[in-house]
Amino acid sequence: MARKLDVSRETIYAWFVHLEKASMLNFLLVRGKGVSILQKPEKVYLENTNLAFAMKAHPDLGSIRETFLLNQLINAKLSVTLPNSGDFYVSGVHIEVGGKSKNAAQVKGESSYLIAADDIEIGFGTKIPLWLFGFLY
Repeated sequence: MARKLDVSRETIYAWFVHLEKASMLNFLLVRGKGVSILQKPEKVYLENTNLAFAMKAHPDLGSIRETFLLNQLINAKLSVTLPNSGDFYVSGVHIEVGGKSKNAAQVKGESSYLIAADDIEIGFGTKIPLWLFGFLY
């Protein structure tokens, strides 16, 4: 990105920090890593799903799901990090996000996990409807 914009990598990181402070972006860091202006975040998400629809008529559904969940978790003042398996790690629980057919394959071997599934009305076992996380806000 820095090369394409003909600016330094540090400048890109500074812009990211400003966009995060302006509530336009959310960063996902690996657990145990500190936050620094010169540190590249592991993943960068838009702060709100509406921003994705403002930039593109049909944004990627998987990204929308993850953006929604991260937004709800962060606004609930929970500490969210990037785990080795799954999409998010919150309070000792690995969370995998997907559609109604999402299974635990990506978090198997983890003792504590949840599947945040879209397109389901009620959950069962460790599978929870994604929309329920909206109540965290």
